[in-house]
Amino acid sequence: MIKLINLTFKQWLRRAIYRMGAGSVVGWFMQRRRSAPSHETAEYWNQELSGRMSTPNLNGRLGNAIRDMTSVLLIQHCGPPPRTVLDLGCGFGDLAQALAGAGLQRYIGVDLSDYVIERAKSQCSSWPVARQCDLSFHNADLREFVPEDDELFDVIVCNEVLKYVSVDEAVEQLNRYGRWLAPAGVFCVNISDDPKSRAIFRALTKKFAWVYGVILQQRPDGPGFRVTSDKATPAYLVGLFRAPTEQV
Repeated sequence: MIKLINLTFKQWLRRAIYRMGAGSVVGWFMQRRRSAPSHETAEYWNQELSGRMSTPNLNGRLGNAIRDMTSVLLIQHCGPPPRTVLDLGCGFGDLAQALAGAGLQRYIGVDLSDYVIERAKSQCSSWPVARQCDLSFHNADLREFVPEDDELFDVIVCNEVLKYVSVDEAVEQLNRYGRWLAPAGVFCVNISDDPKSRAIFRALTKKFAWVYGVILQQRPDGPGFRVTSDKATPAYLVGLFRAPTEQV
């Protein structure tokens, strides 16, 4: 009981701090402290993705597949036909395969890790989706990437990547990418259930038009009907947004 109370208090305190925003001294300090500068380097992700994350366990594989398919279903039912997709934080490009049956024609994956991009390029030729659409991968920081020839996309996906920048940067970057959304295009944002991620979602809903979303959490040990704080199988919110009308 004491452990549960401590966990609940910590969750409440973190939410309260991030709710302050960068405008307050405490909020600014915590966002800077929690932004994990190491996550902003290719070296960090090369080590993580080539090491312990290169062979995810069953929960990891299922979780990734479930989130990808959830994203695809949301896009198909609530967004435009996903013919052109920009995937920020693409990892090994698995989302491209999940989109194969949804009418995908062009997919661009962007990731900070040169290791993961090279691996995605090397294996993409064997993917069935590669025979039906144009796949390309780029090694770049999402804060610096610029699509060639100002190409427009039906969907821009942020898959578990916004949590590695500050709350203000997350809003700033989605606003920047809004110029490359097709007129009826949508952002698909996938983010885990933690205090910083919740603060990011609250900030996004103030700037962008909410379309639809699903929160999901794996239950490997038995059924449950409430979202719980669990680092092994965290909950995820997959949400669709539209850019502000002045950008559409």
